[in-house]
Amino acid sequence: MELIVVPADSQWPQHFEEIKAELAGDLADESVTYLNIEHIGSTSIPDLPAKPIIDVLITVQPSEFNDASLEKFREALTWGTRQGGYHYIGDGGVQGRWSFKLYGDIPIPRNVYVMPEDDSLVLRSYRNLQEVLRVDVELREEYGRIKVELAQGDYGNVMQYAAKKRPIIRNILKKKGWTDEMVDKQESMSVTDWPTEAWKYY
Repeated sequence: MELIVVPADSQWPQHFEEIKAELAGDLADESVTYLNIEHIGSTSIPDLPAKPIIDVLITVQPSEFNDASLEKFREALTWGTRQGGYHYIGDGGVQGRWSFKLYGDIPIPRNVYVMPEDDSLVLRSYRNLQEVLRVDVELREEYGRIKVELAQGDYGNVMQYAAKKRPIIRNILKKKGWTDEMVDKQESMSVTDWPTEAWKYY
């Protein structure tokens, strides 16, 4: 697969705000309850090279992370009049989340992840990576260089690329006080490869 990492774009935060507003409208139309809509991933971090895909996190109460709520999200994200057209792809290779992807001939591809607001290491890693990289310029530049270098590799899917980033991500999380045992557990919740039939989604 072709994997593209581009220089940071100052418009990414604005794109997120537009996506957030449209998502909020579609979720409201279907009476979907949630806690927050957040911009996560590399496009949420100033001056960091990234795949040009906006990653969106929607958090819900743990008691509402259930099949009935999932069906409401699927209805809103598939048929919404503002942000419809998402494809539900299970957990997208990471335990404890619902993954939706909007792809095809669109100007701003985006992923939406729905997770319960709890003490999940996956959820904490999203936020802690963001917190560290927004303030640690040296580590952000190192991570950016590694991302650009790794993007030149030959991968069957994005999870293989993500697995190659694990050493630098471990270093970033340890700056936030994570232990190796915590990182090991967080890594165990993500696959390092993806089934052939699902490659088209990434």
